[in-house]
Amino acid sequence: MHINSSLYNAEIIHEPWPHVVIDDFFTEETWKKLSQIPEYILDPLANQFLTDRVDNAREKTRGGNVFSLEDLLLSGVPEDIVECYWDACAEILENKETIYGQFPEHKPDNNSLMKPCLNLDFKGNWYEPHPDSKAKLISLICYLDPVESEGTSLHTNQHQDSLVKTVDWKPNRCVVFCPGRDTWHSFTCPSEHRLVLAIFVELDTGDKLENHLNFSSGKTATFWSEY
Repeated sequence: MHINSSLYNAEIIHEPWPHVVIDDFFTEETWKKLSQIPEYILDPLANQFLTDRVDNAREKTRGGNVFSLEDLLLSGVPEDIVECYWDACAEILENKETIYGQFPEHKPDNNSLMKPCLNLDFKGNWYEPHPDSKAKLISLICYLDPVESEGTSLHTNQHQDSLVKTVDWKPNRCVVFCPGRDTWHSFTCPSEHRLVLAIFVELDTGDKLENHLNFSSGKTATFWSEY
């Protein structure tokens, strides 16, 4: 078991729109592995692939860099950690109906798959209020590193001044919601860096590519890819 079971019977917070906040989202052993990711992603001497991705994140102000499972491996994150991340995502997919069934509204499920990501931002990066794409059935935003940063800001519309509250940052705290037209959220990065495990259950909207990643254990991860 990789996910805190409270996810499956969570209390829905309705303001400004339905969401849940789960502390200790990943179970202890899983978090022990996943919390090692920053030491690899923030290693400036890792390899050229990672250097290029980090430079890209530093150059962008609107959002930083998004790492796929393959990107994590290419960046030097050990396979057992990446596989553990995938196992946690697979558990979420297996329980997707229980998760979205708790919410008052969700999109009709049609051939959904996971899209596991790691988001890296640096100080000054930001992303304006957005409701998430039409493909996303469930969004899970889990804070990874550092110990102190800024969490996810929740809004009533696309304007910054519509801010209602910000979910405080805490490592292994996760914000979960079913994206819809009103699920406006944003972030800024006031700390030196900001690492988030962004996990999505996404629908097949006709523009998705099904990707496969084979682990040396014999396990295969199947997920949506943009390329």
